Amino acid sequence: MIRKILIGLLLINSIYTFADSPITSTPFYKAFNEIPEINQAEKIGKLNYELASYLASDNNSIDKKLALVNALGWHIDGKNNSKLFELFLKNKYSLDYLDYSKISNDEHLIIGYLTIMDDYNEVVEPLKIIHEALEKNPNSYSYNIIYGLVLSQLYLDFGIRGAKEEEKFLITNKYLKNLVDSKSNSWCNIYMISANIEKNKTLIQDFRESAKKIIFNYTGIYKSNCRDERLILVPSLEKYEIKMDKLKMKKIGGVYQIPVLVNGIIELDFIVDTGASDVHIPLSLFKTLINANKIRREDVIGLQTYSIADGSDIENIKIILRKLEVGNFIVTNVEASVGNDNSPLLLGQSFFQKFENVSVNNLEGTLEIIP
Repeated sequence: MIRKILIGLLLINSIYTFADSPITSTPFYKAFNEIPEINQAEKIGKLNYELASYLASDNNSIDKKLALVNALGWHIDGKNNSKLFELFLKNKYSLDYLDYSKISNDEHLIIGYLTIMDDYNEVVEPLKIIHEALEKNPNSYSYNIIYGLVLSQLYLDFGIRGAKEEEKFLITNKYLKNLVDSKSNSWCNIYMISANIEKNKTLIQDFRESAKKIIFNYTGIYKSNCRDERLILVPSLEKYEIKMDKLKMKKIGGVYQIPVLVNGIIELDFIVDTGASDVHIPLSLFKTLINANKIRREDVIGLQTYSIADGSDIENIKIILRKLEVGNFIVTNVEASVGNDNSPLLLGQSFFQKFENVSVNNLEGTLEIIP
């Protein structure tokens, strides 16, 4: 059975859309959970009149408006929230077509951000829109960080497949705004973009600090792609780097468990098993990830033989989980084995070895993690 499923997956010819990205993996709206409209946006995922009015109101700060767009989220098949907001603005200003000179700067920026959230595979058009908005408000941290996320999305794409011919015009000083280091590789620049925005002390600090932390926890992952010491030592995100996390565990059936968000779509309680060599998931979860397009063909390593407690050997599928989120930490590219449908969810050494130190405090029932 295991072999049949593996062969079936390897024969999949559909193209997987890369969803672990600066646009889809920075849920900074979570820093604004006291705002009812943002909670509503997360729940329904679609712009309505009330939410559009919130975005168009001068009474709401720009970071809150952007958080609402962020909360509306994305979908693998795309969304149409930007078109809905365009209709709202045409009605608001009595326009036959959307004239950016007639709307506010914030509304201009929001159109661009909605556009990239609606379809994160199409980067060029929203980058142009947001760049135009940024030119009208160049000193806003909020404007710069959203521009930086979209520019990072472009550089992630370059790292995957290289630039298309029609996108080469983007590699100009006009669009890079001194945020990118030409000597560095594409994925290092995802880190460099946010680092250069953060170190720019001339910007007006109109973006919530806890929201920055969520963004930098993601973009900081790409710091490991920077090989030049001069780049690595850029003073940028140190104050946002988490030194330790202490997670409260549940004790069920004599074993400790903690919640883990798997590949950004499903949160489940995993058994903390520091003695297990790999993270382990059941076949049912593996199928769920395949059906949600969260497992790519190249994520399947093959088959591996494991020795179990009774001394016998079993053969399991070996895969790469692109992202596991535990507490404040996001860990990427974690090896995992796939068992049968009744297999337990185990958080093993392939996850824990990513950290400097991991310890279980039995008295407090906590898991302490040091990056």
